[in-house]
Amino acid sequence: MPSTTIAASVSTADGVAPVVGPTSDQAVESAVALPAIEDVLAGADCYATMEPCSIRTSGGPSCALELVRAKVRRVYLGVEEPLDFVKCEGVEILEKGGVRVERVRGLEEQCLKAARRGRS
Repeated sequence: MPSTTIAASVSTADGVAPVVGPTSDQAVESAVALPAIEDVLAGADCYATMEPCSIRTSGGPSCALELVRAKVRRVYLGVEEPLDFVKCEGVEILEKGGVRVERVRGLEEQCLKAARRGRS
């Protein structure tokens, strides 16, 4: 048996679907049986240390809009994006798009510390 095990899990409304195999081929074979990503995200709960972005400085798609399009049910966030990062309207986009936003109180400092790591 190889020394490395490939493992992952996907949380769905029906529970957690583990994907485990002693080789990457077996893990991939297990993953093929998973539902389409659109089906997994629709109605899912998402967890974020910081507010999902409304604008990406990299030019990529808005995380908040992508979560709305995916029909995510709820987003738990540790902290709203601070003004010194970017003016973010992620929470507003989520709520207007029908996504419930839950703020996890008491984690703000830890979430900001993690987000600021590597920033000057």
